[in-house]
Amino acid sequence: MIVDAIGHWENRTCLKFTERVIDFSYLRFRADKEGCSSMIGRINGIFAGQDVSIGRGCNRTNIIIHEIGHAIGFYHEQSRNDRDGYIHINWNNMPVARYSQFDRGLESSRGVEYDYTSIMHYGPMAFTEAFFQKNTIAALNVHHQTLIGSGMDISFRDAKTLNKMYSCSAGCPNVKNESQCQNGGFLSPYRGDGQPCPCVCPPRTSGEFCEVLEEPFYYYEFPRCGGNVTEDGIIQTPGYPTRKPPADSCSWWIQAPEGKRARVEFLDFSFHPRMESNNTIFNRKCFHERVEIRTKHRFDGDMFCGEDIPPGTVATSVGQEFIIIIDTNEKAQEGRGLKAKVTFVDKDTKDVKDKILTSFLP
Repeated sequence: MIVDAIGHWENRTCLKFTERVIDFSYLRFRADKEGCSSMIGRINGIFAGQDVSIGRGCNRTNIIIHEIGHAIGFYHEQSRNDRDGYIHINWNNMPVARYSQFDRGLESSRGVEYDYTSIMHYGPMAFTEAFFQKNTIAALNVHHQTLIGSGMDISFRDAKTLNKMYSCSAGCPNVKNESQCQNGGFLSPYRGDGQPCPCVCPPRTSGEFCEVLEEPFYYYEFPRCGGNVTEDGIIQTPGYPTRKPPADSCSWWIQAPEGKRARVEFLDFSFHPRMESNNTIFNRKCFHERVEIRTKHRFDGDMFCGEDIPPGTVATSVGQEFIIIIDTNEKAQEGRGLKAKVTFVDKDTKDVKDKILTSFLP
């Protein structure tokens, strides 16, 4: 598994790892220590090996790729100095002792854009006090929420960053023409064959110079259901009242006009039931799939699943925004899905049918 994880970095960059013979500076992968951890970059003066801890619960390829990333110089993606332009940290949802995990670092992005899908990005519930109930990281763009920490391999932007860190294309005969690689593309690592290096193209681009874009072009795969809602109407999951592959995570960003609030009547709500487990972290939680509903704050809400919300339940946003985010996968999909009626009411309107959704939490 370690060799496999190393291969992921070797295949996308100019880095090559060799087994130690008599070297004094080297990486030592250890399974006898607690947790998953690594120092960032090469630490000078360590002659007994630099540890990469692959402790209990860390024996997954994506985790090992992540820890190797630290060892070769990567900070966490959400520690970038420009992170506040992409994410919001819900400080109230984590212990004060964990605040330092979200410090912004001094590392350079090397001109590479922020990446929610980076192998180095924390998941949305990292260090939360309420797993499967509260997020600690929220995307500024609601439709990006389910992308956070979703990377299971080195992303395009991870590869681009590392190739810049280690000047992997420096030997390319056409290195001065890297600007020919369009739309964020970059020259591939030099292979020592004297030939020009081709462009490595971002997702959803093609052509010799990455000049051909899929329409509409977007670096990320946009949620295939949901969208911005600004008019009265019905919203529902694809295929309702059945749920069929491919599993779609959805996001509805309901935005009321000035002077109005968003009101949602849940006509049907049916998802994978809450988990039954002896582990208190998972027991009675929305482990398999979850629907986050935000009525008070754009970046923070509560998570529901199963039959948590009875038909006829009506909820109204505190301000102009009402957000519904479904986070699911094909193995988790159960139930009929969601169907709801969206209307907009005067901001001063009150209705006895309104219910506080958190009252349905066990």
